[in-house]
Amino acid sequence: MSDWTDHNVHDPGITLLELLAYLGDQLSRYQDQVAHEAYARRRRVFIAVGLAAAILLAGCRRKR
Repeated sequence: MSDWTDHNVHDPGITLLELLAYLGDQLSRYQDQVAHEAYARRRRVFIAVGLAAAILLAGCRRKR
């Protein structure tokens, strides 16, 4: 590894390092997308439950 002293783009070590950085960026983007979708799905469920509870409570108050 100490033989790689050429820091230009055409150096195989730099190219490999840039490839690994690109793959890391893509994996990070994928993980963020999955986490965001899970949060959005969970939030929709909480909103739906809250609305259902509000409707039920409003119905119970009218009967009195």
